Amino acid sequence: MIVDKDLFFEIQSKMDFISYDQARGFHDFTDENQIVYFVDDINKPQICTWGVKEKKFKFLSILTIRGESFKKGVTYKDYKIFYSQIIKESSKYNMINIVNNNQYSIDFEIGIRLAGFIRPMAFFDSPLSIIVDLNKENIRKRQWKRQLKAANNNNLIFKHINHPTENDINIFIKMYHELLDRKALRSNINAKKLNNLLLDDNYHLFFVLKDNLYLCGRIIYINDENSYDVYAANSNKAIEYKGTTYFMLESIFDFLKAKGVKKFDFGRIGIGKSNSVAEFKSYSGGDIVNYNSSWEYCNNKVLSSLLSVIRSFRSNRY
Repeated sequence: MIVDKDLFFEIQSKMDFISYDQARGFHDFTDENQIVYFVDDINKPQICTWGVKEKKFKFLSILTIRGESFKKGVTYKDYKIFYSQIIKESSKYNMINIVNNNQYSIDFEIGIRLAGFIRPMAFFDSPLSIIVDLNKENIRKRQWKRQLKAANNNNLIFKHINHPTENDINIFIKMYHELLDRKALRSNINAKKLNNLLLDDNYHLFFVLKDNLYLCGRIIYINDENSYDVYAANSNKAIEYKGTTYFMLESIFDFLKAKGVKKFDFGRIGIGKSNSVAEFKSYSGGDIVNYNSSWEYCNNKVLSSLLSVIRSFRSNRY
């Protein structure tokens, strides 16, 4: 059922798992103001999620849902009931688009299929990720260890920022834009949005410095025993110091283990002609996993096909 924002976050706070893109910080980070909140049952809630209404071409409206929050023991029957409710309460939208970044669950797939969702005609985001088991010893690949050894010779400094200041945020934004410029990418992240994200204590900001020079930054989401790689920022100067990113991540792994975190999710990896990022992450020794990934509901098959074609031209695909 649809609920208001305050009730939603009150219910969500009691869930066992909250995906990074459903947390309060990511909600406040989202610049859309047309957000809809869903809960399966306000008296005995098992699953909840919020989605964003997106307007396309002035006449199409799409409800996009990313991730979800749930309690342990959720079954396919719970998913079926929940997503069937969403379909009934979202009849005013031309399409419901789901991009689920939770690790693959058979119960999720069975439930969402029974509710009426199908896979889209084409995947525009990789359904793969790498998850590192932080309790496993000596799983790093030789390439990772070699880079880490080189970084340790650079006398780098690792910092966790407990309460990010305006200056911290501006430093991260500057390095993030340098990274985007090098890779010829675009993003709409700004200081105000990043500040909203980091007001949520589940998001953590880290830096690596050489003397007083900031080389790179990272934002990690922590939810109980799970963590997720949210944003990375590498300055132009970081390229001059071999192994800087490896040092950053190894230091983050140590930080997470000290907090009792068991898993680190690298986020979506694109395996294809441009394979360098996926290769770098694989050196961590983590396991390649599937996400629940993309699903859609649309009564009009012609419209569904048309939107898939349009998205294929406008999306950054792996």
